[in-house]
Amino acid sequence: MTSLACGYRNGSPYLLVLRCLGPDTVHLERVVFPFELLTFHCPSLSEVQIWRCSGTPGRRGRGGGGPPQEELVEVLSAEALRLEGEDEGPGLPLPGLLEAPAADLRRRYAEDPSEPIRRHLAARERLAATWGRERIVRG
Repeated sequence: MTSLACGYRNGSPYLLVLRCLGPDTVHLERVVFPFELLTFHCPSLSEVQIWRCSGTPGRRGRGGGGPPQEELVEVLSAEALRLEGEDEGPGLPLPGLLEAPAADLRRRYAEDPSEPIRRHLAARERLAATWGRERIVRG
């Protein structure tokens, strides 16, 4: 069975759990924070489930709390999340996935031109530019 390079971007303001279910077993389970890009490898025949975590914050017995609840939000095939690679056909382009967080950082930098935000934005843009150049050279 072949392994696919996949990517998932949490575009929601919620904490999500990504579960990659292979043909025989759970292959991967990761928490994906809001607006985070998760890249991973999984078997080609895998099913990817996206769960939203919910619950009330606070300690048990002190006005709230309780066990966290999970709600199934989406079920995808690994093929639908496949990233473009040098030996593969079209997939989900990584530069496009990187653009949304970079746009958010550009907006934040316009509002607050602090050094930490500038460094974070520069690093994000270098990553997107490097990935784009590699695709052009390899393609």
